[in-house]
Amino acid sequence: GFELGISVTRPIAYCGTYDCFQGTIAATVSMRYISMLTTIALHQIQSGLTMTNDTNSNIFMVNRRSEQFPDQEGLLIGAANANKSLIDRLINATESP
Repeated sequence: GFELGISVTRPIAYCGTYDCFQGTIAATVSMRYISMLTTIALHQIQSGLTMTNDTNSNIFMVNRRSEQFPDQEGLLIGAANANKSLIDRLINATESP
């Protein structure tokens, strides 16, 4: 099925230019996976800091800089304890609940 994620791609060109371009390599990670990792990190923080809990702490991952697509700056990439609405659509971090 359809799942949002982020990818980084690079050309495969052994000579360093597109004169010998042979393809592309990509690394992709889903927003669901990023949210899972931030949830694990939040639980680790909460286990060490007894005053933190799900009502007073969270971890967000935000696209801070995008040279090729500056309109994507500020998009929420993942969040600890994210619900489906945060990982199934693109939203700005400032619009997240």
